[in-house]
Amino acid sequence: ATIADNRAAVAGGGIAAEGTASVTVRNTILWNDESPLHPELHTEAPAVLAVSYSDIMQDGFAGIDHNLGVAPLFIPESGYRILATSPLVGAGDMSVGLATDICGALRGAAVDIGAHEAVAAARVWYVNAATGGDDCDGSSAFLASGTGVGPKASIGAAIAAASPGDEIRIAPGLYLGPNNRALDFGGMNLRLTGTGTPFNTILCGEGLERLLRLHLGETDTEISNLTFAQGAARGQGPQARGGNVLVEDAAPFFRNCRFIGGAAADGGGVALLSARAKFENCVIAGNDASHAGGGIFASGECLSEFLNCTVADNRIAPGTPVRTEDVYTNCATPVTFRNTIVPEVVHEDNSAEAVLLTSAVRSLAVEPGNVQL
Repeated sequence: ATIADNRAAVAGGGIAAEGTASVTVRNTILWNDESPLHPELHTEAPAVLAVSYSDIMQDGFAGIDHNLGVAPLFIPESGYRILATSPLVGAGDMSVGLATDICGALRGAAVDIGAHEAVAAARVWYVNAATGGDDCDGSSAFLASGTGVGPKASIGAAIAAASPGDEIRIAPGLYLGPNNRALDFGGMNLRLTGTGTPFNTILCGEGLERLLRLHLGETDTEISNLTFAQGAARGQGPQARGGNVLVEDAAPFFRNCRFIGGAAADGGGVALLSARAKFENCVIAGNDASHAGGGIFASGECLSEFLNCTVADNRIAPGTPVRTEDVYTNCATPVTFRNTIVPEVVHEDNSAEAVLLTSAVRSLAVEPGNVQL
């Protein structure tokens, strides 16, 4: 485990044990926690606290039972991942038997201390529909003729070559064909970055398939500067949701993206199923749904947020009983819209209402701080 940057008013900023508690701490980072007494670990008899193979920012542990007291070398803004050069690499107890880390990465024979296995240096993969080839190695933005060095031609080929933590940089262009749709990260946390703008870097599904599905717990995933256009969800149930993008049980971050011209039964532009997604500076417009949520469909434990977005001019099929052109939610937890144009938000009875903050809405009952369209 990794326990860091917590605060306690009295004792045990990281862990406090008292009463009849019996706590075992192993292969754990406790770092930069704060409290007046024992910033990381505090115990009061008769409680028992057994600590081994851990890295603890508190006197009295280092050098005993394989414990350390060294800087973990966290990667900034990475969710407390450690560098491959961290002294915690391979310093854990291999007998614990955990096969994977918190993100599903294999622990391997030499276990690292902390919730994450160490991150090797991320690799950058390049894609260019105009100049690249899927037989190129993807290591360069520029094609070196006859050498095999150069960008991939398709996004799917780059994803297939990538490893967790890598970045895929996509040159401006129109990305068509089967290897640029039905994309799936397979649980890998990747960065998918358009090197131009969303207006000149376009993934087009041509009305044939959904463009992207994230469904295997992707968390540290960022997608930016892209347009997802004319995707179509086919099938039944969840497979009929999310024309351009479907997010299930994942927490990606979309920045500076457009979702346009998609079609599905639910969520022509985007469908969020128990997702914790964030959208910033995005446009969801001109999408169609035959049932609910022309622009956005959200259901389940869906703690998602839209910041500085525009959701407009989406459509639902004629005769649909409930007006849900733009947003439909049926969530146990609220979806938040902040600084966002979102004409209509409809939620299912007995579900959590969406939270709208300093946003523009089309409603007779506009909450304070919002603007009526």
